[in-house]
Amino acid sequence: MPPNFYEQTIPAWCIEAVPRPYSRWLSFLSLRFVTVLTSMIGVICYAWGLPLQQGGLVYSDGVGPALASSNLGTAAYGFLWSSSVILVVVAFNCAVHPGATITFDLLAMAGQITTAVWDMYELGYYHDFGVERWSRGRERRLIGVEVFAAVMMLVGS
Repeated sequence: MPPNFYEQTIPAWCIEAVPRPYSRWLSFLSLRFVTVLTSMIGVICYAWGLPLQQGGLVYSDGVGPALASSNLGTAAYGFLWSSSVILVVVAFNCAVHPGATITFDLLAMAGQITTAVWDMYELGYYHDFGVERWSRGRERRLIGVEVFAAVMMLVGS
């Protein structure tokens, strides 16, 4: 029986073999792929809405572009971090040190949860005070896209 990942005599952060004969790496990559996908959706949605808010094409009280850019930043961080982990594991056939994985995953999760919840809290203003009822179609679409992006970021976390 081959030694498992934790019984390797070589440090886990070296470019050495990920235990590919084991099925565990497939579940790791599938969860990481879901994180990449949901973060990518967040990046696309906020990148679409940010120029609308900055250019004055939709009503924004000044907070909209700041929230969208902070969400765009945390979603981009989650996307880049998870994509780089997949690239290292698949392309180089090596393991990423568990300390690095846990640290940077927790940073991405905390940032995405914080910015997504704050964005949804601020978007509640538009729904509570009836801005959605009298707003134009583009503003309604932007609110819907931002809510969808925030939910995807929370799912990815």
